Amino acid sequence: MYAGLKPTVERSANLNITLFFTVLILHFTCMPIARDGIAMVKYALLHPDEFNHPLSAFLLGVFTFTSMIAAELVCMSNNQSKKSVSDAMVSAIGFSLIINLPAIYMNSIEDFP
Repeated sequence: MYAGLKPTVERSANLNITLFFTVLILHFTCMPIARDGIAMVKYALLHPDEFNHPLSAFLLGVFTFTSMIAAELVCMSNNQSKKSVSDAMVSAIGFSLIINLPAIYMNSIEDFP
């Protein structure tokens, strides 16, 4: 290999499999929210007359989509530092809760249209 460069972390197969599935589950958690952001952008572009401020609706959709992409990137980079299966699972559950927090809050308000 390269002279003087050694891998710093040896990972087990169990940890690699766990990291793969936790990132996959997080991706499936982020997909519907990102899809809603893309749909909002599309709707704001095709029906600007239905909004008082179509640029705000467009930017909200862009922000929703990019925040989900950023959340996935942060999760993947955070997973690189995990050294045990339990740490990886706890991290994935925490990220999943953080991503779903707005939906949990909005669903808790009963008279919210």
